[in-house]
Amino acid sequence: MPCLSFSVHYNLGHEVAPQIISEPKVASLRAAGDDGHEWERDTDLIYTVQSGPLRHLSLRWRNAVSRATFTDDADENRLIVSYQVKF
Repeated sequence: MPCLSFSVHYNLGHEVAPQIISEPKVASLRAAGDDGHEWERDTDLIYTVQSGPLRHLSLRWRNAVSRATFTDDADENRLIVSYQVKF
């Protein structure tokens, strides 16, 4: 289907320096002398209108999952609307 696309992005971070973060969960990392780590996965489903008056309108549904040892976990669903304007 030419107007529908799907993508997955995965980001990983490790050796996060706990001494520069002010989150309450970092105290246990500092006490143990450990470095923090985090990861995030974003899954996108994108639909782009191909014809008609709304041509080039895109609707993107993003599911984002974030986990870290130094901050609260986050699960988000976002709807992103964009419209391409050509000059």
